[in-house]
Amino acid sequence: MEGKNDIHVIWHLLNRNGINLPIRKQPVGDVAPSVPELQETNGKQKLLDTIKTAVPVSSDRPVGFVLDADDKPQDRWSAVRARLREFELDPPNDMPADGYVTDVEKYKTRVGVWMMPDNTEAGALEELLMGLIDKYDCLLPLAESSTNEAHERSSRKGAKFLAAKHSKAVLHTWLAWQENPGLPYGTAINAQFFRHDSPAALAFVQWYKRLFSSPDQC
Repeated sequence: MEGKNDIHVIWHLLNRNGINLPIRKQPVGDVAPSVPELQETNGKQKLLDTIKTAVPVSSDRPVGFVLDADDKPQDRWSAVRARLREFELDPPNDMPADGYVTDVEKYKTRVGVWMMPDNTEAGALEELLMGLIDKYDCLLPLAESSTNEAHERSSRKGAKFLAAKHSKAVLHTWLAWQENPGLPYGTAINAQFFRHDSPAALAFVQWYKRLFSSPDQC
């Protein structure tokens, strides 16, 4: 995964959906093949580069890659697809809406890809989390309008975040107004400030189960 936020969100989201995944810090070789590990690559480009090395060494351990679609989902999938083709795979031109999972015969393993938030729409982890907020929540629209006003040049209020970080700014504003203000994403999921069963979240859980299909995870 790209970063620590992704790891903690996914860990808590899986946990809320009945998948108790232990956090492991040992090297891959010291962990049983049936126990997936969550690892960060510290950036999108590093994650893309990791695909080339992670698949060949995964052996009997399935390996999955979770990255943000950002503003150009098709370009992001094309970058992933180019790397997967090096393993004699033929991924579809379009990212599957339910996530990509396939067996890699050359290395006797399974590989999967999920693009946040839902494999088709532009966005990132924050858009997935937005979908986990109750649709009747009154604070989210207020957080949205307040963030917009703070960022508008005409308002001269001086909010300096980049336009690409708009969703993150809205989400952190909303979190600042909860019973326990400012919790990190994963902790907020555990505290049930977020739901765990939006269509995108449930689709992600099903993708995880397909990728790591064994009695231990499913």
